[in-house]
Amino acid sequence: MRKLICIGIICLAYFTSTAQTLKDTTAIVNKIFEQYSPESPGGELCVSRNNKIIYSNQWGLASISNKNKITRNTLIEAGSVSKQFTAAAILLLEQQGKLSVNDDVRRYIPELPEYEAIITIENLIHHTSGIKDCWSLLSFSDAPRGSVVYDNEKILKLLCRQKTLNHSPGENFLYSNSNYILLAIIVERVTKTTLAAFTDRYLFKPANMPHTSWRTDYLKSQLISATAYGKRDGQYFIDMPKENVYGNGGLLTTAADLTNWNNYLMEGRFGQPSLLWKLFHIPPLTSGKAYDYAAGLRVGTFNGRMRISHDGATAAYRSLLEFYPNEKISIAWLSNRSEFNGGGGALAELRNFLIPEAVSPIDKSITTESLSDRTEHENVNRIPDLSNFVALAGHYHSDEISSDLMVKIEDNKLLMIRKNDDTFKLVPASGVAFKIADSNVLVEFILNNQNQVEGFYFHSPKVKKIAFKRVQ
Repeated sequence: MRKLICIGIICLAYFTSTAQTLKDTTAIVNKIFEQYSPESPGGELCVSRNNKIIYSNQWGLASISNKNKITRNTLIEAGSVSKQFTAAAILLLEQQGKLSVNDDVRRYIPELPEYEAIITIENLIHHTSGIKDCWSLLSFSDAPRGSVVYDNEKILKLLCRQKTLNHSPGENFLYSNSNYILLAIIVERVTKTTLAAFTDRYLFKPANMPHTSWRTDYLKSQLISATAYGKRDGQYFIDMPKENVYGNGGLLTTAADLTNWNNYLMEGRFGQPSLLWKLFHIPPLTSGKAYDYAAGLRVGTFNGRMRISHDGATAAYRSLLEFYPNEKISIAWLSNRSEFNGGGGALAELRNFLIPEAVSPIDKSITTESLSDRTEHENVNRIPDLSNFVALAGHYHSDEISSDLMVKIEDNKLLMIRKNDDTFKLVPASGVAFKIADSNVLVEFILNNQNQVEGFYFHSPKVKKIAFKRVQ
């Protein structure tokens, strides 16, 4: 009897201590996020430890106009956090014997150009394909993102017009949304159903994600999700995605659903047997360089502790999903305001509170580092007499992105003018390369053997060699 009493006292002390710890945690987290006004757009946060939700809260308005508050069930778009679900669908299909990640992408999408080297599904998953980022391509076109309602088929047609890659497949890492749109198309062609139907059956339902779906019709999605808001001159304005592109983004979900997903993964229930190791796997590059991108997930460290994470941004939606395997802590955050920054602010405070710096840092060999983006330019040593820029002036056209541009000289300045009259100043960089002022875009003019200008390439962080030919 005395033994039973002792056990009872120990249990009571344990549960009292645990309750006190959770109470303290709740108070601290509430304090961290009190900056979010109840009268402005906000967000939702969910934290779990040992696969159990220990904190869940919401702040602010889902809609300023009707004063609806964000609740536990409010849908907010997850941006690029969505990528891991597309990658998971591909890995499940491989386990089901319906494809291999080593397959040539053109086996499923034969419309794509036949480049010198084969692009595999694995290249798409890890952003090592060299395929150019669709949004970056369209930013140089006459119909940029938001001016047309793009869908996956329209993006596919754009990619089919690209004659070159950013780099040889498997050689480098360069993040490209195009990769995951192609993966979504592959899932649908292999399963002969929609990505939405496949992931609902094999991912969302098993992981207890009852509120999660894909934005396949942006007009319908606007009716069921929180409104996204940007901010300009101190005033909020509606900034919603007006596109039907998904796979790279487009997941409508809740913080609790995302937390359930992390817990489902870490319990080893994804795949039979578990495919967790494949989600975290980072195949080596042929260049030997290191990078941090697994299957829709980044593998790195924080405070000397292993971190699995991804953030996201679409229009004014912002998101972050993190997991710390050794600590068994998961953090899910969704916001309908563009001011949110996954790397700073309240989330940085929360991260430091939940994940204190390790006394003995983990073995750095289990993590990887992101590649710094470098653009190598051709013809830089062939410098004709372009001191007055006259040789560069003219009309240029790109079949790859269906765009026309004029290069003109006005007031001793070299200007690039789009079809809609947007005007950009070109500043000499090196050789025949010019930088668009106040940007990270480089314009590299192409010369023939007689040093005559035949066209130019655009280079940006996510796309290389967008070709324009001189037409007059």
